[in-house]
Amino acid sequence: MPPLPRLSRRSILSRLSTQPDIKPSHLKLPPGWVLQSAKEATMAKRITAIQALTPRIELQGRFVTETMCDLISRRTSLNRGEIENVLRELDENMADALSTGRPVKLNGIGTLTPVIRLNGEFSVNVRVDRELIKDLNKPGRFTGGLRNRPNIGRSADELIQGWNANHPDDPVVD
Repeated sequence: MPPLPRLSRRSILSRLSTQPDIKPSHLKLPPGWVLQSAKEATMAKRITAIQALTPRIELQGRFVTETMCDLISRRTSLNRGEIENVLRELDENMADALSTGRPVKLNGIGTLTPVIRLNGEFSVNVRVDRELIKDLNKPGRFTGGLRNRPNIGRSADELIQGWNANHPDDPVVD
């Protein structure tokens, strides 16, 4: 369902000024519509400010199967074809297990669990192995790019203060 429009009092009153027989007190808005002041119409939403300032990983190109096979073949005695066959077998065996209602646990990677949605469509939930997350969180381990790095560890209220300092014409007001 699309979001319901928010109309400012100013825009409604200007529309009403062309119809003198209708007064604002007689105005009935459709269910769910909200009448807001012009000041409220210009204020930034709290969630918008937080989303804009939250630290985010700058994702790079996707790490694909071919690249994985090349790296593994360089580090082991297996050739690329053998690794591709192992991954294909892994894929087929995982699909077989999931299709019979069995979760699949891959040490160091995570657990895949079959689920069904209300519409009858099957899907797979993935729970990442805690050891993989611990490894990613080791000091200095993550070398990718981060946006809004200075905001790491800041609270939502601190992010709002930063937003208000940088956007005095569009403050977040509780």
